[in-house]
Formats: sequence, C-alpha cells, structure tokens
Amino acid sequence: MEYFSGFFTGILKLFGFYSKEATVVLIGLDNAGKTTLQYKLRTGESYSFVPTQKPQEQEITIGNVKLQTWDLGGHKAVRKLWKQYYRTADGIVFVVDAADKSRLPEAKKVLNFILKEDALVETPIAILGNKSDKKEAVPMQKLQEELGLPKLLDAYRKIKVFNTSVTEGYGYPTAFEWIAANLP
Repeated sequence: MEYFSGFFTGILKLFGFYSKEATVVLIGLDNAGKTTLQYKLRTGESYSFVPTQKPQEQEITIGNVKLQTWDLGGHKAVRKLWKQYYRTADGIVFVVDAADKSRLPEAKKVLNFILKEDALVETPIAILGNKSDKKEAVPMQKLQEELGLPKLLDAYRKIKVFNTSVTEGYGYPTAFEWIAANLP
C-alpha cells in the first residue's frame, strides 16, 4: 500500500497537482539578517531592520510547496521562545552573519543546542552563511569548521550549509528549494 501511495504522489507531483504545506522557522543570532531575508522573500527588496521583538509570520510558495515562515528574534531574551516554534517546525533556516567572526563561537553554541534536540533529528536544517558578499566574511569551509559542522554534515542528518547574501540576492533561493525538497 505504501508503494502505491508513493507512486501516486509521484504522478501527482509530475503533473503539478500535488501541493504541500509546511512550517519553517528562521532563527539565528540577532543582526544575522533573518528579518531582511523574510522581507526579501515577500517583496523581492532588501531593507535593514531593527532587531525583531516578536515572532513575525509570512507565507511563501516554492514550486508546489507553501511555506509558513516564522522570523524569530535572535537576541538572548527572545531565544527562550524559539523552542516552542522549532520543535513543531517542518524545517529550520539558521542564519549566521558570516562577516562577524567575533560572534561565530556564540552562533556555534546556539546551533549545537538546537541540534541536540531529539525532536529535530528528522527536520531539514539549512544553515545560511549570510553577508558572504562582505570582505570580512569567512569562506564557507571556514564557517563550517567554526560552527563545528564537518562531523554533522557527514552524518545521517539533513543539514546543509549555503553561502548567501540576502542583500545581493544569492544563495537563499537554493536553500529554500533544498528545504522544500527535504520536507517530511
């Protein structure tokens, strides 16, 4: 029966009759570019924002997948709220400011805390090394090392790192396509 269901779903997808809905949370330290990313996804424009104080919801569609995205603030006081959102999420986008080397250890600590959640073992997690257009940005290989990811990227988890610049418009569309393709 499972084979038939998968086969039927595949046929529906092929002809564009299958759609899926999912919840994706945007998390990361403050000033990483989460709100700018969500705004860019909605409007196609870049804009700088003050730190997010409360969760902000937005719907986007990628192919046949409708994503309900939640932008969650990144400063310490707001991080306490993350768990109630990411534990039930179908996908996570963790945004890191690749140009702020001084905050990479903090980003590593926060990311590792999230990755230890048993409830997220099957959840696809896209890690965006944002602001990679800036000359201070660490290269992707170095970013992966700084975040302690080489071991995890070889493991069974659905984790992938993307080199992005929201303001310049590259990297993040591929990350969202990857999330959509890896949804449960």
